Amino acid sequence: MAEEEVKSGNRGLKAKICIVLILACFVAHYVITGTGMLEGQSETVKFFVEKFLPQCGNSGIVFLLLWWFGAPMAAKFVADRKKTIEHDIDESMKAKEAAEASYKETELKLAHLNSEKEQMRRSYEESAEEESARLEEEAKRTAERLEKDAAAAFELQAGLAKRQFEADMMGQALDRAREEIVRRVSADSALRDRLIDQSIASLKI
Repeated sequence: MAEEEVKSGNRGLKAKICIVLILACFVAHYVITGTGMLEGQSETVKFFVEKFLPQCGNSGIVFLLLWWFGAPMAAKFVADRKKTIEHDIDESMKAKEAAEASYKETELKLAHLNSEKEQMRRSYEESAEEESARLEEEAKRTAERLEKDAAAAFELQAGLAKRQFEADMMGQALDRAREEIVRRVSADSALRDRLIDQSIASLKI
């Protein structure tokens, strides 16, 4: 508040000085031209009094009016523009800080994703290795079981074939023995009668 009062006082003082100078130009012009003091003076003096002093006064009036009424608006415009620029700079700084924070957060997320990706890759590799080892072990057990089953089936088939062979051989032996007995009985009537008698005796018992 005190600073504004000082500025206002300085502005009023400057305006008063300008008014005094303007009045001095017009007074000097009218006094000199009205009293005939220009008679016998050089053209330079006449030009200064008749032309220059009024132009200075008029220019001073225009300058005073522009400065008195236009300076506050210009100052206000400059101040508003300065505030706008400062606000834009602040917003830009905030946007920059937000962008930097977002960039850092994105980098952290990417690093975290890369870490998770690496962990998942390792987990998949370990799972694949474990599954491969399990399948290999299971294939070995299956192969061993099939081998044992094949050996057991082979032994079973061999045993069955052996028993079938023995039964066939036994049947063939019995057939040959039967044929031999029939042949001998047919050839020897005494033997045939004796066998008949033994059979009848066994039936009686």
